[in-house]
Amino acid sequence: MFDLFAISEWTLVTVLAVVLVFATEIGYRHGRKRSDRHSSDGTKSFQAHEVSALGVLALLLGFTFSLAGNRFETRREMIVNEANAIGTAALRGNLLPEPLAAQSQALFARYVDMRVCLFEAGIETEAQAAALKASEEMRQQMWRIAAEALTSNRLDVGAGLFADAVNTVIDLHGARKAASSYHLPDAIFLLLISVAILAFALSGIAAGYSHARSRMPTLILVVLVCAVALFIIDLDRPQRGLLMVNDQSMRELADMIKMPQPDKPTPAPE
Repeated sequence: MFDLFAISEWTLVTVLAVVLVFATEIGYRHGRKRSDRHSSDGTKSFQAHEVSALGVLALLLGFTFSLAGNRFETRREMIVNEANAIGTAALRGNLLPEPLAAQSQALFARYVDMRVCLFEAGIETEAQAAALKASEEMRQQMWRIAAEALTSNRLDVGAGLFADAVNTVIDLHGARKAASSYHLPDAIFLLLISVAILAFALSGIAAGYSHARSRMPTLILVVLVCAVALFIIDLDRPQRGLLMVNDQSMRELADMIKMPQPDKPTPAPE
């Protein structure tokens, strides 16, 4: 099956609008040809089917919009949670002995910048692949710093807190990566498109049987359905389109980490 995610949302919605108008026109012509063979009861039956089909379409649109919205919100929360975890790990890095504390601060400053670059790189690009590789290398360096601190003193509380924070950063990276690739299945979109085509075809048939064609309401309904479909597709693609996930929390963290850190207090002589 071809990948709908690789197709522009504007292309998909434009094709959908054309297909819906075409389905309505075909249905209308079919209804006009067969209108003489059916009584008024048959016409009312098709009108009832039209209402039912449009109701199913509305239900599917609402259900799919809810799914896409929940995924969009999950991705937004993942960025905030990851930024908080990185900030906590960077602060706990100050608890490490020198020179590990200085190394961790420099590493986290570069790591946050790389995470911002990863967001700006978009999807399925060489820049994104390079940013992912660099981020992975930096996480390994974080863990090596934590391991070195724990090896030198297993009773060091600061080292234990730092290692736990680094582990959280690594876990949230995996969760965010999974959430970013967790899109609505193509089968749901194809079902939605199929139901929309059938609903508009029934609408055209019902209009043909009753000999009461009204183009403007049909066009308005096509625009409404396509507008909802556009926002569903846009919500499912948080790094492109009209609605994009905001990485402001990560940018604010980058500015905070780059601020001068206060000197550690010198222990009082015994």
